[in-house]
Amino acid sequence: MSKSSSLWTNPLTLVLIFLALAWVFAIAKYCANRTDVSNPGELATNLASPVPNYTLLTENNCPLKLSDQNETLATALLQQYFRLDSLNRFQEAIWTPNPQIDTLFARQFAGPWETYIECIQTLRTDSTGATENIALLASNFQDNDCRTCAPYIGYIRFRAQNADPATIVIRGSERALFKFGAYGAIGDQISLIDLGPSQALLFSTAYTRGGLTLDSTTIYDLDDFRPILQVERYESNGGEDTPYLYERKGELYQHPNQDPYLPTDLALYEYTTVLSGQPEEVAEPRTTYYRYLPDALQYVRMDNQ
Repeated sequence: MSKSSSLWTNPLTLVLIFLALAWVFAIAKYCANRTDVSNPGELATNLASPVPNYTLLTENNCPLKLSDQNETLATALLQQYFRLDSLNRFQEAIWTPNPQIDTLFARQFAGPWETYIECIQTLRTDSTGATENIALLASNFQDNDCRTCAPYIGYIRFRAQNADPATIVIRGSERALFKFGAYGAIGDQISLIDLGPSQALLFSTAYTRGGLTLDSTTIYDLDDFRPILQVERYESNGGEDTPYLYERKGELYQHPNQDPYLPTDLALYEYTTVLSGQPEEVAEPRTTYYRYLPDALQYVRMDNQ
């Protein structure tokens, strides 16, 4: 018998060959089923949904920092909007409110205000490269930076051609919609979402109450910034003096509306995770359904689901 043929009858060789084939098969299966995780929202959408026939609502978060391209757009946009030749070193527009026009600002602080652009989100792009965008503004007066000090939120809707600042055309704006944030800043709690034929902005606010940490989420229509849904999506008792600690989280899922011209149906899926201790009972996961009603101009809870 030749040396090569004896290798195939050696039990150790056969075991090694079997393990190698199993490893190759596992790698091939992984590559075949791999999902591109460059977009975490897209990955989550592809996972099995706990709400039948619904998919996870993708939230495009405002970045923590403007890109170089958007920073250039923001500078040109603020200069055009406030009619300024330059911004300060923090890329803020310094302006003084007109008591007859900017009554809300002037009534709170008559001196100079500072406005910066928190983020720029692209709403749509046409075949020529022209984009319709929304820039979110944050306006503060000096030293308004305490824990409960929130800036005024505003927006500018504009078009631009191939992100060229010289082509900016402002389509609409509002300097003061409502207050949001803390320490004089918005933070990273704002997301752009698609609701089928329409788009909206999702604002999430964390706060504490009696040892609980809570999160309130409000969705605003992009046409007139009207609130169309408010839900609680997080609860934790980490601030309580108790051996039993838990987190209750909520995720939003969507399903096409029966009317294709209306925003998608939404479902809030809530589940509890025990962090420590042995509770007598853990709340079961629950799902609450919502549907947009044009007569009400907002989402309403659907109790018959």
